[in-house]
Amino acid sequence: MSGSGQPPLIIIIGGAIAGAESARFFADLGATVIVIEQNQRPYGKVEDGLPRWHLKLQQKHIREIDDHLSLPTVHLVPRTQVGADIRLDQIQTWQPDAVIFASGAWRDRPLSIPGVERHLGKRFCYQNRFVYWFNHYLDQAYDGDQVDIQDHALVVGGGLASIDVVKILQIELARKAFKERGISYTSPALEHGNGLRAALDQHRLTLTDLGLTGATLIYRKPAEELPLAPIPPTATEAERLKRKQVSLKLLSLAQQKFLFRFLPAHLPVGLLEENDQLVGLKLMPTSAHGEPLPGAASVDVRSRLIISSIGSIPHPIEGLTLNGERYRLSDGETCQAAGFENVYLVGNAVTGKGNIITSQRHARMVCEKILARLQNRIRGGAKIELALAKIRERQREVGYPGDYRTYRDMVRWQNPDAGTMHG
Repeated sequence: MSGSGQPPLIIIIGGAIAGAESARFFADLGATVIVIEQNQRPYGKVEDGLPRWHLKLQQKHIREIDDHLSLPTVHLVPRTQVGADIRLDQIQTWQPDAVIFASGAWRDRPLSIPGVERHLGKRFCYQNRFVYWFNHYLDQAYDGDQVDIQDHALVVGGGLASIDVVKILQIELARKAFKERGISYTSPALEHGNGLRAALDQHRLTLTDLGLTGATLIYRKPAEELPLAPIPPTATEAERLKRKQVSLKLLSLAQQKFLFRFLPAHLPVGLLEENDQLVGLKLMPTSAHGEPLPGAASVDVRSRLIISSIGSIPHPIEGLTLNGERYRLSDGETCQAAGFENVYLVGNAVTGKGNIITSQRHARMVCEKILARLQNRIRGGAKIELALAKIRERQREVGYPGDYRTYRDMVRWQNPDAGTMHG
């Protein structure tokens, strides 16, 4: 990169897929890159958004993140949250050439039923917390929230993450029931191949034999509108129909393998409560667009566990303006944050897809746009030594040894279900 004669200073918020890809992009160009990561480990939804049976996929992307963050001009600052531990206006005093938010979308989209939040942590749970619990509850050091898995749970949603949630429910309940019969299974063993059905067939059992009825996935639109195979905005009508058929096939295969129920065209509109306990949902039949049908009667469906899996949205960050559930942009092409000359957004913070490959590609595309803006216009005032001094001070505070590979070995984590080390 040409310009002032000194390398540009790039600050990246978030070290997972989109953040690591952005770090690699600019480090390869000779930039000084500081990556500020809120968690102890930088793997984001690769580690905590995917159920732990996605072992090979996790390992692949963890290696990619490790490779990118261990580049010589990349400096990681873990356990540091922008807005809490450091403010955006403080970062701007370092005069960076670009600040790139790759912090993802970790806040569950609220389920819009009055009163449901009162039951959080009891009989109501959001997807992100639920998957995090599943991935870590077997860890020896885990001391976080607990989830009391219940049969006939209701899952509200319709995307791929919702399918993962119902699979977790079915697998965990089946594991417990198998164990009571003296049969031992790991989660990956019940997820791979032909799934739970294959395990039941092997022992000549049914779900009913295990004393289970199974979870129910509730989707607000008809089955053909399921977003399991995303439809590009430019798709023709024939392509749209083909994608819808793929979604239906994916649903059918998942049901065959994991034996859950599916209730389409119903929208949760109220709670069933007894003695201040959540015991189910009131559902309204809906139109093809997911709107309640005028004059239709509601349906009561009882359950002792309800999980909302209707998507994730970004956390509010002081200084960045939200436009509804997304950050406001002044330039959609470069994903420049409204009100800033040098702040950009990449990955799931913008796309809202929660898809690893989509986030990676989006980060690369936006970084190329940022580079085009920076060419021959490096600000030249970047206080690189000041920035590095500040982050080294923070690194010492959080126990970062200054070398990424050394740090990675310090925070490697054991997956007790698969018996495999990650990282």
